[in-house]
Amino acid sequence: MGERMRGGVIGGSLLAVASVVLLSGCAAVAQDPAGSSGSGENGGAVSNGPELWGAAALWVSPEGEVVMCPVPFGDSGWGGPRVCDDPLEVADVDAESLATMAPAPSAPAAAPLLGEGSDDGWTWSAHALTGYFDGDANRFTVTGVDSAEATALQQAVWAPRVNPEPQPAYATDADKLAAMYAGQDPTAYGCAEPAGGWRDAGDIEGLIGPYSAAYPEQVVGWSALGVADGVQVALIGAAAGYDLEAVRTGAQKLFPDAACVVTSRISAEQLQSALAEPLFGPDPYLARGGSDDIGGTKADPYLWISRTAPSDELDAAIARYPAGFVQLSTWFQRLP
Repeated sequence: MGERMRGGVIGGSLLAVASVVLLSGCAAVAQDPAGSSGSGENGGAVSNGPELWGAAALWVSPEGEVVMCPVPFGDSGWGGPRVCDDPLEVADVDAESLATMAPAPSAPAAAPLLGEGSDDGWTWSAHALTGYFDGDANRFTVTGVDSAEATALQQAVWAPRVNPEPQPAYATDADKLAAMYAGQDPTAYGCAEPAGGWRDAGDIEGLIGPYSAAYPEQVVGWSALGVADGVQVALIGAAAGYDLEAVRTGAQKLFPDAACVVTSRISAEQLQSALAEPLFGPDPYLARGGSDDIGGTKADPYLWISRTAPSDELDAAIARYPAGFVQLSTWFQRLP
């Protein structure tokens, strides 16, 4: 499976990152369901994997060939929907049967464009599908089109998120900013404010990036904490198992009175091992920090990888690392 797909949708986590990739016209797709003989690209197993579900656009060529692409966004900034650069072949659905099917029911407004359309002699319609992915053949064998189960799963994905906790109200913007800064208080990370107050760290990425590259066994992650208007402190994740005080000494020189050093849950060995793992390649996205489930800033690195379909082999590789360190996003998902 090629690495470029135009106008696609990647389901699962990290949708913000996925959107950046997709709007640039490039989404990494590959890897195959496990539980089979043979290997696909990057070493994944390719057939006899789990039954999958997902939303897809079925495109019909002027000659009547049916291929599959991710569902196009309604307004991608690149004009109308186009057939993707490297579509999946489709088995067990033909143009004649597809012509009798209505497109999938409309999802909430935040969902990609669902419906049907045409482009340069090609026609397309979006559907919630079930089936099996064969990575060697670059083919999806359809077992169901717009079934009740698949449609319900697709609508649930795009249902508006409901925050179970009541959101605070602020009388003024100043009150809101003060609450935001209080939420990023370095003392919550065990870092005492210097006698002269926190200083601004400046170009955090430009300073800590080269430092980490020079001493990869010391620092694995970092983020910025906005502690006051115009003041950001560097939250630095020392590699698990490394001398925390040694990192604090170096950070004080790099960011005088502007660094809060914590121990990451990820070790330097784990990070390097994951970056060298063939199943995570060829180019996993490495983020040096992020947010936890309640929005708190973290200095733990993570890898984000995108695949067409899940894989037992890939799941096993991910499970060798701390939960959440390797984050997998797939176009298709296992059918529950």
